[in-house]
Amino acid sequence: MVSARHARHVWATDITERAALYCEFNRRLAGLNNMSVLTGDLYAPVEGLTFDRIMIHPPYVPAQQNQVIFRDGGEDGEQVIRGAVQGLARFLRPGGHFYALVMASDRAGETFEQRLRKWLGSQENEFDVATGIYTAHSPAECFTQSLLQGGLDSETALFLDRLWRTTATELILYAAVLIERHASTRPAQSARFNLVEQSLTVHHLESLFDANLGPTPEGKMGCRGDA
Repeated sequence: MVSARHARHVWATDITERAALYCEFNRRLAGLNNMSVLTGDLYAPVEGLTFDRIMIHPPYVPAQQNQVIFRDGGEDGEQVIRGAVQGLARFLRPGGHFYALVMASDRAGETFEQRLRKWLGSQENEFDVATGIYTAHSPAECFTQSLLQGGLDSETALFLDRLWRTTATELILYAAVLIERHASTRPAQSARFNLVEQSLTVHHLESLFDANLGPTPEGKMGCRGDA
């Protein structure tokens, strides 16, 4: 609804009919005639369209079985964001941007940025990828925080321990994601910024990324080239 005030047309989609119904109700109250509200899974309701901006706040909590649709993100927590990124080659226009707020992980031998690139598929060299990290904790730190807050039962603790061991998780990240599709041929870039330590907000990501800070070793906070 905010974007509709700055765009020719906006499509808002949700897998739950109830969410779409309330969104449509609010769209009519706001008098937004350049907005369409559709029900369906990820890109299914907008098949055949392409976009300049795509935004998603996906469910990202790891769950043995998805029970709460707005919370549970599959067994590794990345099911929905994975599907959203895999569709960008088909749905994001050249020069377009993708935005997401997620919980994800760095794994042994594979950073989250590398996994994002893998999800982009054979056309990954057409995209720049940036993450803005709010928090980064080891599995042990996450266990400790959850236990102190009283929000971790034994069954969930065993599931998470098995998951993080199986995936060789080293860091659990709470992060903003920015993916830009190149408007012209040029080398692909990847970047990671620590928003808290650098006193930044997610709104700084695009300007920082465009500044092209130069290469840094994999996994470091900063910008690096992936040509």
